[in-house]
Amino acid sequence: MTDLFISDEGLKKLEQSMNLSLDAKKIQEELVIGNNLFKENLGLYFSDKPEPSPEAIKKLSEFQKKLRVNSQEASEHQEPKVAIVGCSDSRVTPHIIFSRLALNDTFSVLNAGNILSPVALESLNVPASHNTTLILFLGHTNCGAMNACAKERTSLQKNQNMAIIIDTIGKSAPKEIKNADELAVYNVAMDLYNFVNSNNDGIKKALESGITKVAGAIYDMKTFSVSFLDYITVANLLNKVRE
Repeated sequence: MTDLFISDEGLKKLEQSMNLSLDAKKIQEELVIGNNLFKENLGLYFSDKPEPSPEAIKKLSEFQKKLRVNSQEASEHQEPKVAIVGCSDSRVTPHIIFSRLALNDTFSVLNAGNILSPVALESLNVPASHNTTLILFLGHTNCGAMNACAKERTSLQKNQNMAIIIDTIGKSAPKEIKNADELAVYNVAMDLYNFVNSNNDGIKKALESGITKVAGAIYDMKTFSVSFLDYITVANLLNKVRE
């Protein structure tokens, strides 16, 4: 999808889908806890960070133990609690930044720029058909794809290696959004809107059931923190497309 048409009906669908159920809120809270544990244990992942305290390591271990699943059940079928559409950037691995290291827990769809491509959309049929509680669209700061898009929007510099991504974002993003990190937030908003308004039967059924909900978030490379976006923020960005 390169041209984004925003309608009142489409925004209403998005608002309904971002209005989290109790189960979806619980999953989001687990993601927040997992991200906080990641930040407390940065020394496990980075050589230039201090060793985490024994208490922090213990909390991380207890959290991961809670996520463990039965191996026999996992071998028979998958039951992801959360699906994450994220960037393939090696610094933004969902299982690491959310401390969710259990098998059969997270369904990940990763590509450069976390674009909701036709393949990504079709892939999300899998968690939708398994009544996955929450589908998260995760962008991040200092994204190479968004940097390339920003450069093309502010100059004549072309990047043929990311032409499709640039075309997808550049054709619909409001002209005043030129900063790469702002484009990353807009890209998440666009993914959310396109997802809840897709014509995919399986996804439509999952969203209409109320079991599957959606959320958007941005991972900050410098602070290692994940910030979730509320509907008002997303809607305001999308409404700029219509101005």
